[in-house]
Amino acid sequence: MNVYLLRHGETEWNVIQRIQGQQQVDLNENGRAQALVAAKQLMNFEIQKIYTSDLARSLETAQIINSLLKADLEISNGLREIAYGEWEGKLWETVYNENPYLNHSWENMGIQFTSPCGEKAVDFRNRVIHEFSRIVTNETANSILIVTHGQVIKMILSCFTPVKGSEIFTFMHNGNCECVKINSNKLTKFMLSINSGSNFALLPD
Repeated sequence: MNVYLLRHGETEWNVIQRIQGQQQVDLNENGRAQALVAAKQLMNFEIQKIYTSDLARSLETAQIINSLLKADLEISNGLREIAYGEWEGKLWETVYNENPYLNHSWENMGIQFTSPCGEKAVDFRNRVIHEFSRIVTNETANSILIVTHGQVIKMILSCFTPVKGSEIFTFMHNGNCECVKINSNKLTKFMLSINSGSNFALLPD
């Protein structure tokens, strides 16, 4: 099986650096155009099934892509972005001004990250890995697409490359509608690890 991971298209909140988390935010016109370009590129990969987060920006991206791919589509709340709690809807600039300990880079807190009334990073990673494991172990299609969020993609890819806990949010960057492929050999090893009870531990700092 080949798995393609694609981040949703752009929203106005992306542009102005307003924290989205699990808020329902629609794509902007550029985001819709990005999704259409991605759809045309993905037509070459014979994708048979699409999984998407249920949040509006991800779901709309998946629907635009599927207007060309005509694949089966499954919506999953397990693929939602990390919940930022009380920070959602605020500008990152505001949050940094109110919380000097973040040092203008919340990502550097790594697996220790948490936000007021939000989702702890460790719980978020466990949630994403559990959902990704469910998808790949139950799926019979040869090629699938997962449309989701930037931090979700990082959590999935942290199972396939050595990553320190402090680098879990910084070891890669993925832009809107950028796509990453997990090839079948890596996926086979992942599934063997699931069967052996691996918890996909991060490297020590």
